[in-house]
Amino acid sequence: MKKSILFSAFALLFSFVNAQIVVLEGENNVLYGTSSNASEELDLGWDVVCNAPQSTDMKCSATVLQLVAGAKYQYCWGDACSPWISANNALPDPVTMATQETNSSFHVKYRHYGNAGQTVIRFCWYDANNPADILCYDVNFCVDVEGGCVISVKETAMEAAIAQISPNPANDIAVIGYEFNARPSNAVLSIYNMVGELVDSYTISQRVGQLRINTKALESGIYFCTLTHEGKKFETKRLVVHH
Repeated sequence: MKKSILFSAFALLFSFVNAQIVVLEGENNVLYGTSSNASEELDLGWDVVCNAPQSTDMKCSATVLQLVAGAKYQYCWGDACSPWISANNALPDPVTMATQETNSSFHVKYRHYGNAGQTVIRFCWYDANNPADILCYDVNFCVDVEGGCVISVKETAMEAAIAQISPNPANDIAVIGYEFNARPSNAVLSIYNMVGELVDSYTISQRVGQLRINTKALESGIYFCTLTHEGKKFETKRLVVHH
C-alpha cells in the first residue's frame, strides 16, 4: 500500500533557554506493519544522552495519544519494563545518568493482533526531581491505514545556540560548545575577523557537541563565531585570541 508522510518531526516539550534535558540518537517516529500478520511485533529503540549539566535521575513515561482497539504496547527504560498495556504508564524507577552519558536501554514493542489503524504514543524523559524539565517524542505505529499513515505531530522550528567558548581568551586551542533542538542537516560554525572576513568554518552534523579550534593559526585579536543552519543565523559569540 502507498505510505504517505506529510511531515516527520519532533513533538518536543522543553525550555531551550535551559537546553533540553536529553538528546535522542537514532530515533524513529514511524513504524509500519501488516494486519494480515496477526502475530507481528513492531519494535524499536534508540540511545538517550543526558544533556543536563549534572548527574540526573532520569525517568521515562508513555502517554497514549491515539490507539487502535485491541492493540497493546510495552516499553522499557533502565532495568524496568511496563506490562503489555493499552493505557498511559510511568515507569517507577529512574535511571541515574551523568552529564553527556549515553543510555541504550530504551525500547518499545507494539502488537496490533491483526487490527489495522494508526496508534500514536508519546514517550517522555524528565528529571525525577524536577518533572518540568522534560523532553517528549511521538512514535506512530501504522498498520494498513487506508490512504496512508499521516504523521501530523507539531513541527518544531529549529533552534540552536553556542553553549560556551573555553578558554576565552584562547592561546593554542579554543573549545566551542553548541546545541540544536533537532539533528541539523546543513549547519556551519563560521569564524570571522573584526572586518567581517571569513577565516574558518566547520560543518556540524550532531545535535550537541564541541569543536576544538586551533587558534595558533589565528593572529591575536577579536573574532566572531556564528552558528547557522540552512543559511539561517542563530547566534554569534565573541572569541578573543591572545598569544
